[in-house]
Order: sequence, then structure tokens, then C-alpha cells
Amino acid sequence: MGTCYFKIGQAHENQGQHEKAVDNYIKSAGIRSNVHGDNHEETDEAYDHIGRMYKMLKENKKAIEYYLKSLNSRKALYKEKHEKLGVTYCQLGHLYHETKEYKKASEYSIKGLEVKKALLGEKHQETVSCYNDASLFNLLAGENDKAFEYGMEYVKNAKAYSKDKTYYGQKQANDFYGRAKNTCLGTNSFAGELKTTSKLMKRYGRPNRTYIAYTYD
Repeated sequence: MGTCYFKIGQAHENQGQHEKAVDNYIKSAGIRSNVHGDNHEETDEAYDHIGRMYKMLKENKKAIEYYLKSLNSRKALYKEKHEKLGVTYCQLGHLYHETKEYKKASEYSIKGLEVKKALLGEKHQETVSCYNDASLFNLLAGENDKAFEYGMEYVKNAKAYSKDKTYYGQKQANDFYGRAKNTCLGTNSFAGELKTTSKLMKRYGRPNRTYIAYTYD
């Protein structure tokens, strides 16, 4: 029955009926938890889908509740640097950002970043985006030193975007890297100088993401 409810939930989700989807995912999770326990892939799958549906419905507190359930399952199921753990950490970081719990947002974004670095390397587009998230969330949490630290890593590795046509497209990628490159102001030693002589000046919008611009005083 747990699988039946899950498939019904998927059908509703595919039709954009998120409230009906979440109702069926919850029924599936209850049955799967009773049969298998929480530390089982099928139970985790249901928790993850419930979290995603609540996120789609803008019910962020409930989304956090179920993503935390999924996280606990995944910690028991997978090794520390598993892809699924990285995804859940990042989801929680964004949700805590939405609820303005910035310290928690920064905590989970950094955990997600560490997984991405271990699996994908520092210059992968997902890792670079995580550096930006960590910088932004630490800035909002009042952790300026950490914001600078992660922000510099974001700037340093942003060149990867200029070589990746799959993220925003080549024109947008070149523009994105150009903004980061402009912080150098013609010096090759900007990274060391940036920490002591610059400050965060503004945030500017991109589709579905907020980026941080760095400049000198």
C-alpha cells in the first residue's frame, strides 16, 4: 500500500496538484515507516518528496520538518559525503534562508558545500554556487569574516562558469565571470588584499538565485 500511495502522489505531482500529492506521500511515508522503519530507502524517498511538495506549496516550516526526517534517514543509510546528503543539506540551507534563520542557513549550506567539494571538486558549477550561498547566508547571519572567506572562493572559482554553456548559456556565463573578474582591478594578488581592504557592497539578482558582488572601498 505504501508504494500505491506513493505512485498516486507522483501522478498528482506530475499534474501540478501538490496538495493532493503531499497527502498521498504522507500516507506512503506512514506505511513505509511502520513496515521498514525510518532508516530505509523507501521511507527516505517519501520524506524527501513530502519536503519538496511543502516547499512548492511555500509551507517552509513543514518542508524543513520533512527534509530533516529525510536527512536523518540518509545519515544512517549513506556515507558522510554521499550525493543525496549534499542535496538535502543544500535544500535545508535555502529553506532556512527563506525563514530568515540565517545561522542555520549558513550551517547547512556549508555542509552541502563540503559534500559538493568532495564529490565534484572546487571548480564545478554546483560547488561554485554553494560558495556563493555560504557567503550570502553568512553575511545575513552577521558572520562577515566567513562571508569574505567563502566569497573569495566564489570569486576565485567563478571562471569555471565561463567555460560551461549549460548553466545560463555562454553569454550569461561570460557576463557572470566578468563581474567576478572585475573585482581583481588589474592585480593578480587581489585575493589576499580583498580580505582586508574590501567589503560587500551589494547583492544583485539572477534567475532563482542571488549573487554577491565584491568591490574595493
